[in-house]
Amino acid sequence: MSKTLGPKCRLCRRETIKLFLKGQRCFTQKCSIEKNRGAPGQHGKKRLKVTDYGIHHREAMKLKKHYGIFTNQLQRIMDIAVNIRGNSGENLLKLLERRIDNVLYRAGFCLSRSQARQVVTHNHVKVNSKSVRTPSYVVDPGDTVEFRTDSGKKIAKEAFAVRNKQQDRVATWIKVVDVENPKCTIIQEPDLKETQIEINPLLIVEFLTK
Repeated sequence: MSKTLGPKCRLCRRETIKLFLKGQRCFTQKCSIEKNRGAPGQHGKKRLKVTDYGIHHREAMKLKKHYGIFTNQLQRIMDIAVNIRGNSGENLLKLLERRIDNVLYRAGFCLSRSQARQVVTHNHVKVNSKSVRTPSYVVDPGDTVEFRTDSGKKIAKEAFAVRNKQQDRVATWIKVVDVENPKCTIIQEPDLKETQIEINPLLIVEFLTK
């Protein structure tokens, strides 16, 4: 599990795009990148020479920060993606989207992926009636995700109410079955058109397979 100890908004400014790390703050005018798109720090506004390696590296960094994973985790997922039939870049994104922490966030049951990881590690979630405590657990179409504790259900209901008020849509590949007793079903493979981050997966594949 990846944990950011410093200010999360600085990460968005460093990558010059929204990484959606602060929950609902990212959808309001309080979002730091809306106020200042320059890189953080004393020399943030200076133009630095960007190499070909630097371009590839920055794309990988965007993906890592967005999903909250480490380099070794990303490399392991990439190793799986290249062995699946089809486009390796799309396979990589689909595997990341199907992580249980991302599913809870995309279903509207958590305000951010970091909150979703905490909910999972605290043993509040179960998949197909079996307890899951690993945020990197990958769900499949047809799987059912629900909460096993009252405290987990309370977190999910509160988060869903906030995000629904902000008109933050649930991903189309996830069907929310019940809100009062939070439960959702994975109805199909993730639709990559709905991913919130703007990246070039081809550059990431080239970077990780060198």
